Amino acid sequence: MTIPTITPNNYNDFDPRRYLEEYYATVVPENRELLRFLVESFESLPPDLDVLDFGGGPCLYTALTAARTAGTIIHAEYLTGNRHEVDSWQRAVPAAFDWSETIHAILELERIEPTTAAIAARVARSRTAIMSVIACDAHADPPLAAPHLFDVLVTNLCLEAVAVNILEWRAILKRVVGLIKPGGTLLMTMVNSGYAYPVGDTLFGVLTLCEDDFRAAARDAGLDEASIHVRLTPADHPVHRYDGLLFIRATTSR
Repeated sequence: MTIPTITPNNYNDFDPRRYLEEYYATVVPENRELLRFLVESFESLPPDLDVLDFGGGPCLYTALTAARTAGTIIHAEYLTGNRHEVDSWQRAVPAAFDWSETIHAILELERIEPTTAAIAARVARSRTAIMSVIACDAHADPPLAAPHLFDVLVTNLCLEAVAVNILEWRAILKRVVGLIKPGGTLLMTMVNSGYAYPVGDTLFGVLTLCEDDFRAAARDAGLDEASIHVRLTPADHPVHRYDGLLFIRATTSR
């Protein structure tokens, strides 16, 4: 198979609603494993932590899982259209994307009966826990306009989609990890051995990375190498242009 050369992504062509409908309308096995990773991670952490979802796109996986125990959640995203999707859901706009199937799966993973009342309660708690939806830029230093340090930083399927080479990716990882408190937690989902993902007819490039690339960059990024835990789940669809997802948990150096 010939892997095409893909130029840096032009996200002016990114359609957030189509992306949500294509990747998050149903909880496929791959998505369920991502949710499992987040649920288990937040269950193992203390309550009332400040959580940053960095480059969260239009997706609410972090907020819907973290809301059970988090003190505050900040959703940071570069694209205005993606922030609009999150803001519309938080304000209960009738046309907002429906996350009820995702919440149903989250509650099952949390061993909570997913009744209509329980789903509604998680919706309400999540909307309250999201303190703000703000702009971020992985290429800027610092990546947030008004940065402060967070107890937990979550970044899912983001950094490899905005870097054009390994050196740029390592620099972005270091800047992002710099937003975490000493001894704080990084939760990261990374495409394993991928090169692209489609949204409708538009193909968006992904830097080809593997677990070894992350481990090689960890120390320079400010992470405790001994704290790193990685789990791989295979891609669940034959047309996916990647091998699977890496779920990474690590602690920053003190």
